[in-house]
Amino acid sequence: MCLRPRASARVPTLGWKPVIAIGWANAAHFYSLCSIFSYAGFLAVDCGWAADADTAGFVAGLLPTAVLFGRLFTSILWGHAADRCGRRPSMIASMVAVTLGNVCFGLTTSLPAALAVRFLLIGALNGWVTLMGLCVLECAGEAMQPVVWSYVFATGSVVALLGPAIGGWTYAALGPRFPALPPSLVGGAIGATAVAVNVAWLPETKPRAASSSASAATASSSAIRAASPAAAASSSTLRAASTSFSAAAASSSYSSREGPAGKANKADAGGGARTRLATHPGGGGEGGGEGSGGGDNGGGDNGGGDNGG
Repeated sequence: MCLRPRASARVPTLGWKPVIAIGWANAAHFYSLCSIFSYAGFLAVDCGWAADADTAGFVAGLLPTAVLFGRLFTSILWGHAADRCGRRPSMIASMVAVTLGNVCFGLTTSLPAALAVRFLLIGALNGWVTLMGLCVLECAGEAMQPVVWSYVFATGSVVALLGPAIGGWTYAALGPRFPALPPSLVGGAIGATAVAVNVAWLPETKPRAASSSASAATASSSAIRAASPAAAASSSTLRAASTSFSAAAASSSYSSREGPAGKANKADAGGGARTRLATHPGGGGEGGGEGSGGGDNGGGDNGGGDNGG
């Protein structure tokens, strides 16, 4: 059974301006790469880079290859640049490099200069291959990404089809001194338009990690400040409890050192003192008592003497 989507489900819409900006950048990239296919051999012969058309194939192959070779060293760097500086500035810088590369290539008359221009400006300094996926995904989202990719690839296919035809038709149209200048000016115009369109319509889609980190740090600081009074009160409670525990421990230690023997000695000493106090009420009582007793005896004796007399 085939399930149909709900009628209430809505497909997200996408503005046409970012799509045109990305598609035009792809057109500038493909034209700078493909337009030379139709006249590279003739250019090598006309500029003296090859002896004749039969030996011009090697040089004609070097010119497009220099662009791809230049990407090998900077593709990863363009990814870092997009994360650090942003997608939009990186895209604009790439289109500026493509524009300058087309114009400079049309004005070169030596093979080393031509290879250097295509290697550096159109190849190494063109980060379109790295930025294309980022821009499509972040501008379109996961839902609309296939649709935008279809537009971008269609633009590249059309330019790859028409670029060599335009290059061959305009080759040497302005004279033999700079035979590659007319098709290169077309590429420069497409690149300059891509710069303007991306400045006007391409949004910046770089994730704002710095602002979220700052917000998290602020929230954490507020939470710490709010928890400070509770932490101070808890610390005071802990200090009071520690003091009480120390006093109780000291009392318990003193009682354990005194022991049962000490308690018994204290009890015996107290009992002996009470016995002595009960037997001899005064410190000089014993002497007085004996003196009195002697007097009595004496009295008795004396009495006996008297009686005898």
